[in-house]
Amino acid sequence: MRVRELNTHIDTPMAHYMTMTEMALESLRKSILQGELKPGTQLVPAKLEKQMALSREAIRDAIRQIVGYGLAETITNKGTYVAQPLTLAELEEIFELRMHAEPAIAAIALNHLTQDQVKALAHLTTQMESLTESRESLADHFIMNREFHLSLYQPAGWNHLHRCIALWFDQILIFRSCLCRREMYKDFLTFNQDHQNILKGIRDKDADQLKALVKANLQSGIENIKRTYSVELQKQIDLNKKKR
Repeated sequence: MRVRELNTHIDTPMAHYMTMTEMALESLRKSILQGELKPGTQLVPAKLEKQMALSREAIRDAIRQIVGYGLAETITNKGTYVAQPLTLAELEEIFELRMHAEPAIAAIALNHLTQDQVKALAHLTTQMESLTESRESLADHFIMNREFHLSLYQPAGWNHLHRCIALWFDQILIFRSCLCRREMYKDFLTFNQDHQNILKGIRDKDADQLKALVKANLQSGIENIKRTYSVELQKQIDLNKKKR
């Protein structure tokens, strides 16, 4: 069975069709990435069935996929729980990997981007700029940022690396939602300007410029995370982990 679903975060002109499992997966993903489902929360199909108004079978399938994406973990004889965020040290290593990989994949993608794809990137940039500099807009901004980068890299055809980058993005979003103070929204203007600069590099067809701009954007991202990282929130996460 397929049902019509409109994307609630990205304002696209067309609807797309999703299976019930896909709808459950998308709903769970967003709830985890936005911090609505906290680390250590047990994912109980019967409970989620009532909340989502979707079949229990679809929800079970979605939970299995969520585990595969590293967003949840199954503990034998206990159940499935939302995964804990990475440590700051591991996140810094991921950014090191990103700063090596993403400029390279962006430069390859540059030769394959169509006009329509560039327009879609510009549309995402406009949407990010339309968000208010507030805590409430954080989740939407970072999810759109994820879509911007993944849409930019996809035409390169480096599918394995693209999937790795998508998984890294998810872990970064979880870390931000759980362990960063809310004032990180104050860097919205910096992030938005970064995206405008990247768009200019794309339109100029300058691969070296684009690589430098993507790397600069990633540097802004890790600096924002390190500046807003909360030791107090980390202690609370660690305490909750011990209680489980």
